[in-house]
Amino acid sequence: MGRPESGKLGSPQRAGPAVPLAFAAMTTRLAIIGGGNMGAALLDGLVATGWAAPAELAVVEVVAARREELDDFVDRRKREGGAPTDF
Repeated sequence: MGRPESGKLGSPQRAGPAVPLAFAAMTTRLAIIGGGNMGAALLDGLVATGWAAPAELAVVEVVAARREELDDFVDRRKREGGAPTDF
């Protein structure tokens, strides 16, 4: 389970035990607290403008279904590129 999968949101949990926590934290460029409307809009804009690769972003979201939606969105954004979209 080394590094986060390409196109997925990065997080220390995905980095796995083989990677020291300090190293995993350094690979996250920005953590977004909450994956609601505002967090999703921020994520969308950052990825759309190329400010950060999806693997450099971490979103803290307690609702599992919403985390899956955000992961699916990042996958779609990576394939399609272009302007920000609606969730």
